[in-house]
Amino acid sequence: MRALIGKLAGEYGKQPIYLSVYQENTGAVHLYEKLGFQFIDELDVNGEHIMKLEMDS
Repeated sequence: MRALIGKLAGEYGKQPIYLSVYQENTGAVHLYEKLGFQFIDELDVNGEHIMKLEMDS
């Protein structure tokens, strides 16, 4: 996952990365939070919660 984030950062610079996840998928939520993603209080078209990672550096 870190390698993917690094590749996206290399291609898109400081643009944020978004993903969606069902909140009851606690394993995935924990992983994404550990990587720095935060919920943004929005749902996608499938009802999944959207998370965002700010690319500061």
